[in-house]
Formats: sequence, structure tokens, C-alpha cells
Amino acid sequence: RGDQESNKDKIIQSDAPTVSKVNIKLLLNEAVRRDWEVGSSDVTRAFLQTSDINRQVYVVPPPEAEVPVGKVWLLKRPAYGLIDAANSFYMNITNGLMKLGCELSRMDNAFYMKFQDNTKSGDDERTLEGLVAAHIDDFLEVGTEKMKTTVLEPLRKQFTFGSHENLPLRYVGFNIDKEPDGHMRIDQNHFVENFEIPDMKPLEH
Repeated sequence: RGDQESNKDKIIQSDAPTVSKVNIKLLLNEAVRRDWEVGSSDVTRAFLQTSDINRQVYVVPPPEAEVPVGKVWLLKRPAYGLIDAANSFYMNITNGLMKLGCELSRMDNAFYMKFQDNTKSGDDERTLEGLVAAHIDDFLEVGTEKMKTTVLEPLRKQFTFGSHENLPLRYVGFNIDKEPDGHMRIDQNHFVENFEIPDMKPLEH
């Protein structure tokens, strides 16, 4: 009972920010302007790759675990179905990106930037090396070769990723491809193609 009461006093963070459509277009604009490759990746079993849970949650084991009657499990991480599972994954992946040198946008908590520090060479300005947009466990990435080797590749060693696509690709409902003249094309034609004309005859009477 004491554990239950202590859990009630804690605020459970449940939000999991997703990148804005404006920043998706900004990312693609920078990719065209700097001639960067565009890639999309997804994390496999994201809710098994969350940060440690900060409260006590007990669950009844599934029958196939053959746990003795009266025994329960204490979760180490938020499982799929808990209110804070998505937030816990978001915090874990964000910490991973920031440890690799990325910065979180103050205007969009699912938009990450990687800069090269030029202060050692006497230059006050920083050089942008890459951008990452996140929609839960789906990522859109652009950047230099150095961005790939110092951020994206190490991130894939920390987390288990599934598929990875280069252009053309589909990300959060957008079809993204590069035209021969170098411009980026974004459309949602697959939605239009699946539209069905409703049967209005019953309404005519």
C-alpha cells in the first residue's frame, strides 16, 4: 500500500513529441541546399528500448512464463501499454542523440541538430553537419559523411534499428523523392489514389 501511495505522488510523463511538418520541410530544404543524402530509419521494438522506469509497477506474468501462482514481476522498464512507454523511449533516444553531440531544438522537441564546433579555429560560427527528425520510432535523417560516422552509425549500435531507406521513401504519410533538377518533391498521392466516390443515390430521394 505504501508503494501505491508513493506512486500517486509522482507525476507520470506521458508525452512523446513528434516533429512538426514545418521542420520536416526545413530538413529537406537543407538537404537540397547542401546536397545531403536523405534517409529514413525505424527502431525495432522501440518500447523494449526505453529508459528505466521511475516507479514501481507489478504485472502478472503470462501463462507461458510458467511462474508459480502468487508470484508477480516488477517491471524494470515501461512496457507497451503503459501510459509512459512512449515518453520513456523518447527520453532514451534523445539522451542517446545528445550524448553523440546533437542539440535539441528549443522550438521543436523532436528535431535534433548536429553542429561542428569551429571555436578552436578562431571562427565564432558553427557549421551545421546534420539534422534528425523524429516521429516516435521513425526517423528522417540528413547530413554530412561525418554526421553518419559520428552520430547515425553509433546510434544504430546503441539501439536496434529495423529498415533503412534512401530516396524515394515515405515518411509520416509523405512521399519524398528528388527530381532530376535537384528539387525535392513531397506529395500524398497514395491517399488520393485510395479515395472512393461515395454512393449518393440513397440521398437523392
